[in-house]
Amino acid sequence: MSRRHSNITWCGLALVAAAIVVYAGSLSVPFFFDDVESITLNPHVRSLWPLTEALVTPDETTVAGRPIVALSLAVNYALGGYDVAGYHVWNIACHGLVALLLFGVVRRTLISERLRARYATSATPLAFAVALLWTVHPLQTEAVTWVIQRTELMVSLFFLATLYCAARGVTVTPAAVARDAHDDGVAAPRPTNRGDGWLTLALITCALGMATKEVMVSAPLVVLLWQRTFATGTFRAALRRNPGLYAGLGASWLLLAQLVLSGPRGDSVGFDHGIGPWQNLMTQAQVIVWYLRLGLWPAPLSVWYDWPVVTSLSHALVPGLIVLTLLGLTTYAIVRRSALGFLGGAFFMLLAPTSSFVPIATELAAERRMYLPLAALLTLVVLGVQRLLSRRAASPSRAGASDQPALPDAASTGRDRATSRPRLAAGLAVGALTLVVISAGVTSVGRVATYGDMLSLWSDTVAKQPESHQARFNLGLALQRANRHAEALVQYDHAFVLDPYAVPLLINYGICLGALDREEQAVAFWEDALTRADDPRILHNLGLGLAAIDRPDEAVTRFQQALQHDPDYADAHCNLAVLFLRLERLDEAAEHLTHALRVAPDHPEANALLDELRGA
Repeated sequence: MSRRHSNITWCGLALVAAAIVVYAGSLSVPFFFDDVESITLNPHVRSLWPLTEALVTPDETTVAGRPIVALSLAVNYALGGYDVAGYHVWNIACHGLVALLLFGVVRRTLISERLRARYATSATPLAFAVALLWTVHPLQTEAVTWVIQRTELMVSLFFLATLYCAARGVTVTPAAVARDAHDDGVAAPRPTNRGDGWLTLALITCALGMATKEVMVSAPLVVLLWQRTFATGTFRAALRRNPGLYAGLGASWLLLAQLVLSGPRGDSVGFDHGIGPWQNLMTQAQVIVWYLRLGLWPAPLSVWYDWPVVTSLSHALVPGLIVLTLLGLTTYAIVRRSALGFLGGAFFMLLAPTSSFVPIATELAAERRMYLPLAALLTLVVLGVQRLLSRRAASPSRAGASDQPALPDAASTGRDRATSRPRLAAGLAVGALTLVVISAGVTSVGRVATYGDMLSLWSDTVAKQPESHQARFNLGLALQRANRHAEALVQYDHAFVLDPYAVPLLINYGICLGALDREEQAVAFWEDALTRADDPRILHNLGLGLAAIDRPDEAVTRFQQALQHDPDYADAHCNLAVLFLRLERLDEAAEHLTHALRVAPDHPEANALLDELRGA
């Protein structure tokens, strides 16, 4: 193995090790929030075969319209059921693979025809610096630690795989084969058609990415921009050089269109949620500036942001000017065929699906959306620092400047100083990188630990987002599950001020009142809740409350109303059967228990009651 390949191997091992060290603590992080609907309440993850069942994506969940992610969850379930550690191992493995691909893409770009003269000797360490910083950056913790956000990990994996394979395919020429052989110190082999194999892989990974997440829509454009910037010089030449590649990449858009047009997340995405395109664009200007700040200084971090919709141009003026300036500079750099243009173009194209005109009403800002765009920002920072240090190392020493002819000893000293400056610059760079990586890694480990306890996570979120209804509700829910019902009610009271019509809040508030033996208040609360939301769960809980205060006839009515809304509501059938048993209406009790078990065969209470009834 040549020294070059040995260095690459060690860099790859170091990246994987960094991902494992930082995220090992996530193995015990429980399912939470969107994990519940997409994993634990999703029956399709329990069937790996036939694949048509494993690829089903329930609407209005995080996996909706993303069959490859759904398949990954089915694989996890087949291997370990609901053991959360296996799901986290998958996420960590994906993160490590994305880091390796990022290393490969940056290195491949730096040794491209366009940049080889400048970066040939430093491509590997620079690519390693970018990938290592990206791997341990605290901004990545949400995407890696939150199980269902593997959507970001997997689409990034396919995105970079597409770019890497396309870059390898379009740069495998006879000259490139000979040059690689010369670099490795071996005889040049005959050119082969291995470029066609790389391009085929690019088409496959692009199609997989389109079936993973909508962000993949920009992959064909980023590939085209890469080839134009670093290989061919013009878009026309790039298209003419590899027409089959771009025809295939473009065809993958049809797959994405079919998945998107099925409308799997209509309740959260689109213009039917009170946010217009102009309002969303102004809001996202603020969000993008915030993303950039977190990329450079990742604090404070929060699992949830209740970002206010911007309705006034004055509020978006400054961030809007910043974003427009960056877009203008990116466009200028693209026209000039600058590497900076590729970085800026990739950054904005990656963010465009979530941070432009189309609103995602339920979540206007999220740290995970910077998972892959962060790579462009960090590449810019690393190359900028390298350029600055190189210029400092190459500049003549002022101390050695003189109008008098230099004496021989002075000349020798000047040469020694000139030689030592690059070494000093390299040492400073390594030292600075080490300090930043250690600091970022320690911060990420601490952030991962915050996710390990839902009380800790949502307390942290409330501290940073005190006006967030979702944060208050989830902290209340965590307290409720810890049997700290009085403290939960305090958080629910705050949430009520922010959104008094949220059905989950109405349900859990009443449950807490009942748990505190305040049944009369609970019943009054449920009755008031029905005026805010006509929901079968509220009717069911009102029935429970009425039964608890010995008003059985009214309780029966409420249970029956809940079943009119949802005839397959297993808990309502079971609890109505309990009430009929108490009223000695045994036939009706048996009927409802049978129905409950028809809907939920594993319902423990219904099974026990039916066995008891048959024994009697």
